Amino acid sequence: MTHTRHFSIARAAAGALLIVLCTCMVLGAPAGAGAEGGIAFQDGLPPELVIDTSVQPAEQLTTLTALREWTEKNTPKPGFLDSLKGAFSGPKGPTVATIETIAEHLGDVQGQVLSTYGIYHQGQNDEATLVSSGGELPVSLGGGVAPEGFPSADIDGLPVIVTGIVESTKTADGYSGSIRASKITPCGWLAALRMGRIHEIEGTFEKAVEAYEGAAALTTSGGGTEFAGFCLSRGAQIALEELNDQAKARALYNRAWDQCAGLGPDGTCPFFTWMPATDRWAEQPLRQVVGPSLDALNSTQFKYKIVDFFVGIAAGNAPLGIVLIAIIVRLLVWPLSRKQLESAHAMQRLQPQIKALQEKYVDDKQKFQEEFWKLCQANGVNPLGGCLPMLVQFPILIMLYQGIRAYIWHFDGTSFFWVKNLAGPDLPLLVIYAASMFFYQRLMQATNPSSAMSPEQAQQQKMMAWMMPVMFFFFFRTLPSAFILYWLASNIIYAAEHYIHSKVSPRDGEPAPKKSGGFVTSMVKLMSSGKQGNDGEDDEQPDSYAAKEAAAEGKKVGKAAKPKSGTRK
Repeated sequence: MTHTRHFSIARAAAGALLIVLCTCMVLGAPAGAGAEGGIAFQDGLPPELVIDTSVQPAEQLTTLTALREWTEKNTPKPGFLDSLKGAFSGPKGPTVATIETIAEHLGDVQGQVLSTYGIYHQGQNDEATLVSSGGELPVSLGGGVAPEGFPSADIDGLPVIVTGIVESTKTADGYSGSIRASKITPCGWLAALRMGRIHEIEGTFEKAVEAYEGAAALTTSGGGTEFAGFCLSRGAQIALEELNDQAKARALYNRAWDQCAGLGPDGTCPFFTWMPATDRWAEQPLRQVVGPSLDALNSTQFKYKIVDFFVGIAAGNAPLGIVLIAIIVRLLVWPLSRKQLESAHAMQRLQPQIKALQEKYVDDKQKFQEEFWKLCQANGVNPLGGCLPMLVQFPILIMLYQGIRAYIWHFDGTSFFWVKNLAGPDLPLLVIYAASMFFYQRLMQATNPSSAMSPEQAQQQKMMAWMMPVMFFFFFRTLPSAFILYWLASNIIYAAEHYIHSKVSPRDGEPAPKKSGGFVTSMVKLMSSGKQGNDGEDDEQPDSYAAKEAAAEGKKVGKAAKPKSGTRK
């Protein structure tokens, strides 16, 4: 009897084990994983990322797609002028605030019309609760208020934006806030965020990356910047680990770094992300996740290795490594810079002769140009010789900027004099750079023959000396200080080269250089060929503009007096 009972128990256990094994084979994934290897566990995630597993994923994706499309369709695309106005007057419409911000500043925002977002949970009658990572906020519907933009009237569990008046209610613990809704619409970025999470659970990783990237783009216009870093870093991690797409992972990590590069008032990154651990998600600082991952991806690139090489020569001193790069680059382009400076000083020696040509051919610009280029050819001077060094440096600047961006994790937290972080922008350093750019422009203008210019051209050149530094100041205000340090060092080195060369350059009265060829000779031939072509039309050509006008008038009179052939008298 006992033997029979033990056998029955063993058989039942074997049957149960077989059922478990069959279930696992049907599902095709271990516990905690999605249908195709996705991460299904949700412990540790904020409410915005927790998915209701009682509703079919396909049904949720259909609803969320409709919400995202409605948001994209009904969100106006600002033009350039709108963006410019917004930079000075702020965004149009109600201010968007998180539930946490409303709770912390309830006394300041009470009675104001605000917009906030979260997951909508329907209560009794016209009461509801908005839930987010920042807490919960009671919602009451005003008379006649109905949600718009949703596939059905049931919006329980959906991502929404609630706009209304913030109210305050006294409780035993103090005051608690609520919002009397005047408008409820879909939250597009939160819908896209949840779509990415569902695709990740389902194991459709390409769609997960696409949804996360789309959610990050939508956060720029509808709030939710606190989740942009998660979208980009999580999308990058999936692209790298599941899709083996290093290019996509690098691009997403770079965008995530742009968000976390700026530090808060306390000197730390205010943004966080969530990383999967053992059966739960762990909240981590976004900077600590993105920086090492991005550095590991970039470490195999050539531009990364160049910056790393010079920092290594500087014994690990990153600012000194940047200055060394500036010195080496200036040495490499020195042959071109020397020709540029020689051309500048040669043009200065020719200024009296150019001035004389201008006065002689004041009414004949074409003749002046012809004689001007002949003068340059005879003295071996190229007026445009200062352009080539600038053109050569642009590819170097682009590659160096990319190298600094690739090496950004090592610049993070590195100080230099007053600059606390070379990985981020620094206003005083940018001001000094703009000043150096102004003097650099003035030195560069020395390569251009000012006497050969019209008064309008000379005025434009002076304006550019002021406009360029101002433009660069605004364009570069968000760039890493490491790159600004390089360009500042390069400008200083160029100024030193210019000063030294001015002390050793040939003085007035010294023999002129040999006749030049190349571009200057081509210009002389072009001017001469143009003059010969004109000579073929008329036997005699006047030398001045006034003479040409008189000759033209004489031709008109002659043509009018001459009778047409075949005309009866």
